[in-house]
Amino acid sequence: MTTVNLSDAELDSSTVTTLARWRAEAQKVGIGLELYLGADVGGTNTRVAVINENERIIDNNSSNAYLFLCKFKASTLLELTEKLRHVGQQFVQASGTRPVTACLAIAGPVSDKGRSVSLTNYVGEKQLKVNDLPAIFCPHDSTIFINDLASTCHGINSLGEENLLSEYFESLWSQETKVRLDPTNYAVLSMGTGLGCGILALLPSEAHEVISTENGHSTVSTVGPSHPNYDSEVSFINYLGEKLYNGKHAIEWEDICSGRGLLACYEYVTRNHPSADKSLDAASISKRAVGEAPDEYCRDAMYLHFQFLFRSAQQQCVGLNCKGFFLTGDNQIANNAFVTEFREKFHSEYLNHPKAEWIGKNQCYRQIKSTELNLRGALYAARLVASSAAAKRAAVLGTNATLGNVTVSGVPSHSRHQVFGKGLLTLHSV
Repeated sequence: MTTVNLSDAELDSSTVTTLARWRAEAQKVGIGLELYLGADVGGTNTRVAVINENERIIDNNSSNAYLFLCKFKASTLLELTEKLRHVGQQFVQASGTRPVTACLAIAGPVSDKGRSVSLTNYVGEKQLKVNDLPAIFCPHDSTIFINDLASTCHGINSLGEENLLSEYFESLWSQETKVRLDPTNYAVLSMGTGLGCGILALLPSEAHEVISTENGHSTVSTVGPSHPNYDSEVSFINYLGEKLYNGKHAIEWEDICSGRGLLACYEYVTRNHPSADKSLDAASISKRAVGEAPDEYCRDAMYLHFQFLFRSAQQQCVGLNCKGFFLTGDNQIANNAFVTEFREKFHSEYLNHPKAEWIGKNQCYRQIKSTELNLRGALYAARLVASSAAAKRAAVLGTNATLGNVTVSGVPSHSRHQVFGKGLLTLHSV
């Protein structure tokens, strides 16, 4: 039987103390302790945090009021589930309760209405279901999976709610210093191992619904045949099409706008230059594209790489009626110097479309500072799960109460409640 080393899945003393304090405070005022769990599950590392809903509301409705629990390594399903179980046991011992809801953000396709996910970066078995998780930490009736790009979008929503977007994002094309979510649709693009794409879709309530898309796998467009770059673009795309698909398929945006895509761009640029260093990885190409003595081959490859990213953003904004877009992720932060240098050319690229007037005033918000965006997003989604569950419960039971700013029916008369902050009603059954 395989034994899992649990040494990196321990809660430190300050975390245990905080959980115990929360428990004592809830007992003092006679209410339940309502905790929402979020986890960012990567291919190697998993980060876990929790929101105390009562404290969040008291803290001026800030979704930033979360407690980071731990970070541990896991690359197999056994490691993940056993370490979550171990953390959960410590968590329950300190807090006296398990989380009300949980959301795990994972790099992989999610199915069965968020109840199943394939961890594509894991070793061995990859399919994970909610019921496989330890119930002590992830209640099976109120735990969901979301993919990592969806959690990025939820993280943007979270920062917008806290008025913190300007701390982590800035406009690429204007002098506007305030970054905010206006009442419109936004595209979200995250270029890394692949090209993650999503939409923040405006609802009638002026909230933004997260929609995960696979737009990174739609096919690439070129400039028109009279454009001076047409022949070079067709040559590049034909080269990639032959290399990747034996000329049988058009290439995808992700074939250019990804780590492997940058390598493909560099390979194309240097194909007729034997003296070029053919051993470079994507990170090296990125670094050599800027600085006092940049490598021209690296610069050309990087320009292709980002040129098509902005064209993909253009296609998504036109097709989905978005009035702005976000470029997110650590790669974006690392490459901001290059993007800044060519910002005007990328703006021209973005506007080169028959419907340019539809997107002429669009903002590009690029991430400038690292944050636990996916973890924030998972926590934000866990709150949404709780709100949805309370609303459904209210609809079944048939009395009236206020949940957030929405009046719902059906709060059971035998529930205790406590009103905090902005009138949010937190429910606790006895």
